Amino acid sequence: MQSSDYCPAMGSYTLGAVNDGYACVGTYGSNDMAAAYSYTLASGSTYGHVELGQVSGSCGPGTLVANFSPEETLNPGYGQEVVWGPMSASADWSSTWWQDDGGGTFTDFGSVCGFY
Repeated sequence: MQSSDYCPAMGSYTLGAVNDGYACVGTYGSNDMAAAYSYTLASGSTYGHVELGQVSGSCGPGTLVANFSPEETLNPGYGQEVVWGPMSASADWSSTWWQDDGGGTFTDFGSVCGFY
């Protein structure tokens, strides 16, 4: 897959490897932001949601801006993207996949961050 496959319809973006796949954060359209996650293992699946956040300092989930809803199961080769906007000011943004483990418990698969 090409990097753009992990970052659907994003203009400029930051892509990186996280647990079991790739996360991407970047611009979408003229003034929106997007976060995406792609599950790339050869087998299995993950159930949860991708989150767009704002970070200050080190890269991590940061402050929640938008979640993809409802949660979905991703099988190998599939991804999920959330779009939010309009963006009012430049900031450090993050993309994080949260696997829903049930019972209100989530696993952070890692974050990718970029300034836009």
